Amino acid sequence: MRQRFGVVVTPQRDASLMLKGIQACFGYAGVSSIDPHITLVPPFNLDSSELPKVLAALAKAGSTIEPFEVELGSLRSFDSNGDVLYLDVRGGVSELEEVYCAVMNTGVFREIERAFVPHLTVAIGIGSERTLQAIGLSEPIRLSFVVDTLDVLAKVPGERWMLCASSILGWGSVKNISHLRVSFSREVGVSQGVLDAIEAELDDDISRSTLELLAARDNSKTFSVVIFRESEILGSVIYSYVHAKFAVIDYVVVFDVDNRGFGLGRAAISLAIEILRKDDVSYVFVRSSQSSYLFEQLGFVELNDPFYDELLAKLVTSGGNKFLVRELC
Repeated sequence: MRQRFGVVVTPQRDASLMLKGIQACFGYAGVSSIDPHITLVPPFNLDSSELPKVLAALAKAGSTIEPFEVELGSLRSFDSNGDVLYLDVRGGVSELEEVYCAVMNTGVFREIERAFVPHLTVAIGIGSERTLQAIGLSEPIRLSFVVDTLDVLAKVPGERWMLCASSILGWGSVKNISHLRVSFSREVGVSQGVLDAIEAELDDDISRSTLELLAARDNSKTFSVVIFRESEILGSVIYSYVHAKFAVIDYVVVFDVDNRGFGLGRAAISLAIEILRKDDVSYVFVRSSQSSYLFEQLGFVELNDPFYDELLAKLVTSGGNKFLVRELC
């Protein structure tokens, strides 16, 4: 299913509320369906099955960039027509340009013809007179916030742009555990014995000494396990919390067919499950259309409960309407 996506950086909640207050002065003109943000990649169409590849590329692009501060300044407009009223960026311009270049250099996005001008849109289509009046009467706001994630937004048909996934800049802390390097924004808490067992499941034809499973918290609800070998991205597992006790595996993919069948996906799923177990998650769900045989080997069974099928179908927008489930407690 093709869907509309965009890549942005978003202010933290307190700064976002202040910015919404400024947008409210202009009736949220042109911005009512999206939260305050600075655009990196304008809206693009993508098949949902390709999203894991985009997320893995973004994670890699941001892995060497540390969080930084952005300071917003004065109201501006791009031209005399005043179609777009925005806040310019006073501080953090060079860092935003670095992030933009890293994202575009991933090769997964089309080249953008116009120059990158970091800004935060306040209103669209309010007319040149009102725009110029606002610029003339306003004082610089000098509002700062920390950029620590690259956020992917998805457009829900007929509704708002919603946060789809995030990648943490700099990956957080890094720990060396056996041959698996686990990078996480907090302590993973998975025992050495569990990691050894996961590694032992890998086929001997895969060079374990160069394999890396990077586990990163994308935001408060969404997590990723990305499989690397010598800096090459082999695949990923993306999962999210939909309830204190429930989690959904959204995507599992090993990109190159030549790398399939060696247990990479199984290892990544196993690590994700162990992290969820440590977080006291009781049930993990997955779309039945995703590698059912693999998940059945890992202890998932068909969910025969219309209530949960309907509930999860509303929470998870891609894939079929049937789910498999594994109980962790």
